Amino acid sequence: MSIEGHTFSGCESLTSVVIPNSVTKIEEYAFLDCASLASITIPDEVTSIGDYAFDGCYSLTSISIPESVTSIGISAFWGCRSLTSVNLPERITKIPDFAFAGCWRLASIEIPKSVTSIGFQAFHYCNDLTSVTIPNSVITIDKDAFSGCSGLTSVTIPASVTSIGDFAFYDYGQCGNLTSVTNRSKIPQYVDYYAFSVHDELHVPVGCKEIYSNSIGWSSFEKIIDDVVLDDEEEALTATNLIEAIGNVEFTDACKSKIEAARKAYDALSKEQQALVLNYDLLIEAEEAYKLLEGTGIANLNSDDSPKDGKYFEKGKVVIVKNGKKFNINGLAE
Repeated sequence: MSIEGHTFSGCESLTSVVIPNSVTKIEEYAFLDCASLASITIPDEVTSIGDYAFDGCYSLTSISIPESVTSIGISAFWGCRSLTSVNLPERITKIPDFAFAGCWRLASIEIPKSVTSIGFQAFHYCNDLTSVTIPNSVITIDKDAFSGCSGLTSVTIPASVTSIGDFAFYDYGQCGNLTSVTNRSKIPQYVDYYAFSVHDELHVPVGCKEIYSNSIGWSSFEKIIDDVVLDDEEEALTATNLIEAIGNVEFTDACKSKIEAARKAYDALSKEQQALVLNYDLLIEAEEAYKLLEGTGIANLNSDDSPKDGKYFEKGKVVIVKNGKKFNINGLAE
C-alpha cells in the first residue's frame, strides 16, 4: 500500500499524521506544502520516500526515518526550515539532489556509512549546520552539496572521496566560517578554486604537503599542514582509488602512468594494508592487458579523423581501432 502522489498536497491546516503499518511507500509530492505539519510517524514497513514528498513542510521540526527505507527522493525535505534533527537509515546509498536544501535550522547531520554519494545542493543553505560527519564510504560530493552552510567551521573530507564538485563548500556571500579543512586522501581531488569560499587552513596526510601545494584549488590555502595520520583502511584506499582510476586499458602513456602509479601505491603498503585492497585483481589484469598491447609490435595509431583510434584491450583480446573501425591484430575487421 502506498500514500499516492499529491494525496495531502497543499493541506495547509494538517498538523500531524500517523501513517499506518500497511504503508510501504510514500510517493512523490505526497505531503507537498503541508505548511502546518509539525510531526509525522513513519512506520518500519516504509521502504521509499518519493521526490518532493515533504517539500515545503515548513513546520516539521524533526523526523525519524526508519531503517527499512532504502531510498529518499530528490527534494524530499526541501524547504523544511523548522527541521532541527533527522536520522538517516543505514540502507540508503545516496543523499539525493536538494534532499535537505533550505533546512535552515538543521544543526547537525550524521551520514550513514552506506552512502557513497552526496548530491547536488543536498544541504544547500542549511545555515545552522555546524557539524557534519562524512563517512569513509562517500566517493563523490556533488556541486554545491554544502554551499551556503555558513555555520560550518570545519569539515573533514574522508580518504574515500575521489570527486568534489564546484562550489561544494562555498558560502555565497554569507559570513564564511569554514576556516579549517582536513583532507584525509593522499591523492588530491580535482577541485575548482571556488569549491571553498575561505582558504585559511588545510590539513593533509603526512608527507603530502608538496603534492597539495601544487594541486589546483588546494594550493589556494594559506596554510597547508601535513599532520594527518591515516589508519590502515585509509592507506589502502589510496591504492584502491588508483586501481579504479585505470579504467579501460589502452596503449597510451596516460594509461601506462595510471597502472604504474597504482602498482607503486600498492607495493608501498604493508601486508595488512594490502589485504584491504579488494580490487587488486583489476591491477593484475590491467598489467597483463598492457603487456599484451605492448607485445603486438604495432605502434599506437593516431588519426585526426578519429580521436579514439589506438590499441585497446577489450573482452580478453587486443583490438586495433583505425578511423573508427575495429580490427584484430592480424588486420582483420572485427
